[in-house]
Amino acid sequence: MKIKKALYNEALAEVLDAFEVNSDELFNNNKETCREGRMILIVALRPYLSCNDMAELCPMWRSSICTVINKFDRKALSWSAEVCLDRLKKRLDILEKELREQ
Repeated sequence: MKIKKALYNEALAEVLDAFEVNSDELFNNNKETCREGRMILIVALRPYLSCNDMAELCPMWRSSICTVINKFDRKALSWSAEVCLDRLKKRLDILEKELREQ
């Protein structure tokens, strides 16, 4: 769980910085930037965390997380969100390798 928590914290910090919101806004606001931020966070973490793991770490229901994953359409993302997703996936790959080597 230590690796999962580290990956989640890194991804959350990256999303909060990229979308210029705080975690309360990200999870409780329905503005487009917040919705995209939540989507990016969940989709980027999907290869590393199960829906149950994400539900334990972030203030979202498991069913909401599954809905985001199942309805994700990369074509619907804004350009900036797509760039953020690509950058975040690369960062998480590097971080996971570093954490597993320790």
